[in-house]
Amino acid sequence: MLEIKPKLDEAVNALEWPALIIDAKEWLEYLQRVVDQHGSEQQRQKAEDYSGEVEEIIRKHEPNRLRKKIEQIVRLYHEIVMSQPGWWVNQLQLMEKKQEKMSDQAKATRLLGQGRTACKKYAAGLQNIVRQLWDLLPEETVAEAKRGFGGDLIF
Repeated sequence: MLEIKPKLDEAVNALEWPALIIDAKEWLEYLQRVVDQHGSEQQRQKAEDYSGEVEEIIRKHEPNRLRKKIEQIVRLYHEIVMSQPGWWVNQLQLMEKKQEKMSDQAKATRLLGQGRTACKKYAAGLQNIVRQLWDLLPEETVAEAKRGFGGDLIF
């Protein structure tokens, strides 16, 4: 058994290798998009480092290292997106669509209601702050700001 295991691991790695490469490159693309929109300078640098490391790992054909690097990329991606309030609003909306699959309907209904209330409070509080900030600006600047709403905005 001990003699067969390394050969079996080698065969599994050979079969998985093309899929690992695709997975790594896809996650790097996802990461680059969120880093470009919402990443800090430190996160940008880390994403750039990961990209170079992935290329080196692929060149050296190291499946186990590539798996670990993919895990790091996924963690950084989630760190960035989960820091965005809009991501959580989107998750709440997705959970609303999946409510019928939830194991405890009463608890799900209660939690979804709390989530909707939290979203309303956040939006109302933010609107109040922005309106007060508008009061501090000249009218033409406020008018320009109001026209600046774009489709790429995320909370």
